[in-house]
Amino acid sequence: MPELDFETKDLLHQLQEDGLITRREREVIAKLYTTPSRKEAARRLGIERGSFNHLIYKLVTDHVLIRIRKNVLVLNSDPSSIKRNASYVLPPPEEVPLVMSDAERKWMIENYDSTNRTQAAKALKRSKYDINRMALALKLDRKN
Repeated sequence: MPELDFETKDLLHQLQEDGLITRREREVIAKLYTTPSRKEAARRLGIERGSFNHLIYKLVTDHVLIRIRKNVLVLNSDPSSIKRNASYVLPPPEEVPLVMSDAERKWMIENYDSTNRTQAAKALKRSKYDINRMALALKLDRKN
């Protein structure tokens, strides 16, 4: 079984450190180069062949791998040409500040029941999400 050469290992490590590929994608690329077939590579990674092929397709479309000809892929040595976001997780949406009128506050304190938030939402003409946030702010309810 062929081993990865030092330059390829170093480039894979650098791409992972830069956040351009994940640890799993690094393993997939390594198996792609060290196994005789994609079917065997998928079996050794413990994933289905279709999932393996989809990962390879995604890496090709993001220009991490470059297709030379059919079934011949090389690793892109120029990180600036890789069209991929460095971050894989979307940032959380900004929390809109909760504005509660005195009438809503009074109603919540007197009538809020955590088992029937829909009724509170209808009575105050607010979303259930807002009702949950109001209950947390007034300490009528608690997070899990």
